[in-house]
Amino acid sequence: MSDIWTSITNREIAAVFWFGVFLAVVLVGRDTRQGLAGVLRAFFNPIIVLPLTFAAIYASGEIYVVGKFGWWSLANLKTTVVWLVTFAFVTMFEVVSAKIRKGGLSRITREILTVATVLTFITELQSFPLVSAWQGCRAGHLAFQRPI
Repeated sequence: MSDIWTSITNREIAAVFWFGVFLAVVLVGRDTRQGLAGVLRAFFNPIIVLPLTFAAIYASGEIYVVGKFGWWSLANLKTTVVWLVTFAFVTMFEVVSAKIRKGGLSRITREILTVATVLTFITELQSFPLVSAWQGCRAGHLAFQRPI
């Protein structure tokens, strides 16, 4: 368990902080609160939850097996969760559009690998100071403000 705590960096602290700020802003407004409730109802629809549950069970089984060989430990938990969210679950949602889109599977695979690679770099390889995260958010907020 101490492996997990030692792997937490400013990046995770900043992510939790900004998620809390975002959630607080959403919950303050009545319209946004009702919108969040609708999104959660739609997400927990059995059509969506069932495949995600099967994918989570499958991933847990794989983790158990590779853990038995000594190829996985709790120190890999953060990377595993990031990979599951960015690659495995996004792939499940992209498969639905594979029939409609031109380029099909190869284009979807390229897009998913790009997203997974960028997010893995941001979350695992490059650590940004907490102050830089704050300054980046302020700069983004100032860039998108509308002139009065």
